[in-house]
Amino acid sequence: GYHDAVNSALGFNWFKAWGANGYSNTSLSRSHIKYDINYSDTASDDLIFQNDSWEHVVTLRNVNYFRVSDKHRFNFGFEVQYLDTHNDYKLGAGVDVAGNPYPDIHVDVRQDSGRYAGFLNYTLNPATRLSLNLGLRLDYLSFNRNMNVSPRASLSYRLSNRTSVNAAAGVFFQNLPNLLLLQNEAHRGLKDPTALHYVLGINHMLTESTRLTIEGYYKDYRNMPLDSQQPGLFILDEIYYNGFYTYHERLEDVGRAHSYGVEIMIQKKLAERLYGLVSASYFRTFYRDLAGEWRPRVYDNRFIVAVEGGYRPGRFWEFSCKWNYAGGVPYTPFDLEASEAANSGIFDMARINGERLEPYHSLNLRADKRFHFGRSNLTLYFSVWNVYNRKNTAFIFWNTLENRPDVENQWGLLPILG
Repeated sequence: GYHDAVNSALGFNWFKAWGANGYSNTSLSRSHIKYDINYSDTASDDLIFQNDSWEHVVTLRNVNYFRVSDKHRFNFGFEVQYLDTHNDYKLGAGVDVAGNPYPDIHVDVRQDSGRYAGFLNYTLNPATRLSLNLGLRLDYLSFNRNMNVSPRASLSYRLSNRTSVNAAAGVFFQNLPNLLLLQNEAHRGLKDPTALHYVLGINHMLTESTRLTIEGYYKDYRNMPLDSQQPGLFILDEIYYNGFYTYHERLEDVGRAHSYGVEIMIQKKLAERLYGLVSASYFRTFYRDLAGEWRPRVYDNRFIVAVEGGYRPGRFWEFSCKWNYAGGVPYTPFDLEASEAANSGIFDMARINGERLEPYHSLNLRADKRFHFGRSNLTLYFSVWNVYNRKNTAFIFWNTLENRPDVENQWGLLPILG
């Protein structure tokens, strides 16, 4: 099979200053994306998924800023999008990961729709150390006639010249993918997935060039789509283990999910030829299935650590490195007996996301050589990805040629010259 996409974009921007207290920024852009995707069964060459869709979007966006005084500022504007889309995709008949057979499906729909949004932000500085931001956003999509109102607020207080405390809360909406909306006329009546975000953090300058940030967050997701034919699975995570959305005869917008975590970051800006960043986070993310049971999502790594930095001995050379670590993600093991009988990966529905892959980690090194000319410059670089050739598992899949589970690894050691 193959997966290709062609993107193009063109835009214009007009900026107008209205004296010392305000400005307007207006942009008009056009983007186009064309998909050419075809997945076939390796053993039988039967069609699994084909997508020949394209999307053409014209966007008009206007943002305005106005300062009433040092204590009161406004930011407001609108966005209008015209969407001309041709959804042309096929799903070959098969068996889903829950063991349910589904028929051939072919969707070929040309549609015009509009997406409209308006927003307003008000910033208040009632005291020297205190800043309050209140925002409201309104979105409307004509395709499914869903209108959403999203209030948001943030607060920042400077405890000292080195330390500040920040808090934020807001409501966010996301449209469902067309591949799900077009499978059934009733899907257009589904509510848009909603997320409520709560964030609390502290910033502290350890030195003039080094900042410490600690942030905790909680996110509550509602109106998530679930399928009664796959009651234990989280449909929006299907793209992770399938690569595309399979056929869902009827979805319900009753799913719930939540995530929470703590992130710590130390960032050193370029000073005395050295720069760097160290970040670490602990987080969990769960969903509630149709039976009411909470399960970890496929993105529940739990731990992520990143260390990156560099050294610039002068104008002409730079040496840098980056090391990443992530805890193993959950996965659902196959029901071997059912999978062998169907020669297709069928999950063990009693152990949904009950196993984990090995942790991921890799080290990248890079050297840059810069050449400076009168009116131009040239940079040559040499880098090595995954220096110690760690075999990191990308995913586990069902090998239809050998009718058994198999492993796909990520990149091994890879030198790059550019």
